[in-house]
Amino acid sequence: MTLPSSRISPTAFYTGAVWLRNGLSDRAFHTVIGSALYAAMWPVNRLSAAFGGASLEEMLTARHRVIDNQLGQSIESGEISQVIEIAAGLSPRGLRFVRSYPRLTYVEADLAPMAARKRAVLARVGKPVDRHVVVDVDAFAETGPMSVASVCQRSLEPSQGTALITEGLIDYFDTSSVIRLWNTFSSVLGVFPAGLYLADLHFESDLRKVLGSALFRRALNRITRGQQHVYFQNALEAKRALINSGFDNVEIPYASDVADAPLELGRSTRQRTSRIRIVIARTHT
Repeated sequence: MTLPSSRISPTAFYTGAVWLRNGLSDRAFHTVIGSALYAAMWPVNRLSAAFGGASLEEMLTARHRVIDNQLGQSIESGEISQVIEIAAGLSPRGLRFVRSYPRLTYVEADLAPMAARKRAVLARVGKPVDRHVVVDVDAFAETGPMSVASVCQRSLEPSQGTALITEGLIDYFDTSSVIRLWNTFSSVLGVFPAGLYLADLHFESDLRKVLGSALFRRALNRITRGQQHVYFQNALEAKRALINSGFDNVEIPYASDVADAPLELGRSTRQRTSRIRIVIARTHT
């Protein structure tokens, strides 16, 4: 099972534009498609904010910053020294982190068309470093060179603590497919002395409390040309599924409740994005 590039690409372009507009990215990541999608979504974002809800732009920026914060803490503590980000798209995280942490190995993985585009973007930024690579992957492949396990074997050191990140990926799949991914991720991370999985999640019980959530889901479906899934009713269900998939320690806090969450979010943004959940799951704990 493979995620069609026609479904993921519009989201990658839009999120790329959001990160660029919010000072998280490099100008080399600019795309005409992303700018057009950003302009198209601007009225929807402003309307939701006017009614006290979280704008899609705020939600995307908040989850990105909180995942950054968690990853940074794990690197600085010595727990993690290499990262693989699945479905990295036009995320600027890999570039920012290898610039900030000179000894960090960062592997960005995506379907072949997006991976090729990302390599071209990084080439425009400047000379790539050996410890920052972009590879082709099929997250659902169980064997073969494009499987997550194979990519990790080729690109990462088995003796180093490793983080695996999926941002904005799993909302595309139904429950059984998500659990299949989680089984793969826990198995892959189990090879390393320390494994950390970071992701975002949304639950039906949380979205019902967000003003305008239905509007956002329709907007997401439109820009992704597909159906966004909300598969777990609450954090307890998701936590059980992650533990059953092989993770030893699982937390799924609200982004606004994560310890040392970035102050850059601001009080009003924290309140409006308080329904975003962040997965912080570990192996070997």
